[in-house]
Amino acid sequence: MFSGRTILIDTSAYTALLLSHTADRFAAGLKSHSKKSAFLLMFLFICSAGAFASENNSVLSCGAEAGYNSSYIWDGVVVNESAVVQPSAYVSVGDFTVEGWGNLVANGSEKFQNRFNETSLSVSCETEVGEVGIEPFLEYYIYPGQENDNPSTGMLSVKMSVPFGLFKAVTTQSVDVAAYKGAYYGEAGLIYPGACRHNLSFEISAKFGWASSYFNNTYNNLDKTALDDFQAGFSANYRLTPTFHVVPHFELYTFLDNDLIKATNRARVVNFGVNFTYDL
Repeated sequence: MFSGRTILIDTSAYTALLLSHTADRFAAGLKSHSKKSAFLLMFLFICSAGAFASENNSVLSCGAEAGYNSSYIWDGVVVNESAVVQPSAYVSVGDFTVEGWGNLVANGSEKFQNRFNETSLSVSCETEVGEVGIEPFLEYYIYPGQENDNPSTGMLSVKMSVPFGLFKAVTTQSVDVAAYKGAYYGEAGLIYPGACRHNLSFEISAKFGWASSYFNNTYNNLDKTALDDFQAGFSANYRLTPTFHVVPHFELYTFLDNDLIKATNRARVVNFGVNFTYDL
């Protein structure tokens, strides 16, 4: 977790109840598709989560990241095939994190040139059960200027990881809980973490992704449940200072289903880029 300073917040026996209540209200906000309600309730959720975490003298930390990518692929869906800039900022209290993110289209030939075509706000919580890492998170997406074609929506997801010899077995399961309720995407695979020296590490990953017919019909014009893609990736993490690091990365997406290839008119997509992260 990131460096920071300890914040003590007065709490009561009702903190856990407040955390549960705000989570329920946030789900109701998503169901009603109210942007203001969703953002407000997410703010209340992270505040009550922070109060809950502070009972154990948890650390408050924050940071920001700027990423450049040659394309933007989300859950196996090619959103942009040209350059994008993806800034983000986050605040963590103990195991809870709230993050804001955006996708800025940098290529002048695309419709949303020099504009954000997607933004999101998420709340997550990291925990461990034995050797199993678990991170449930809720993410709310907004598509500026596309309200008629792409309504705002929310995804409820859980990431899990467990050591597997020299590797780490990982999986992410996601389901839409708002505009496309029930649309599902999942992925699973292996990550090999390595280190060259104290300030330089790397990861090699290989994952398979699959989706429900509703998900594919919504995003890929394919009314079929399928094993959608295979993802191979490499990233390096070079820490220039204790708070600033640079992460170049490369991903190759190969689409596996023949009907999906015909529907999207593509068999593979390459993405490469670099992220600059500063932790306060």
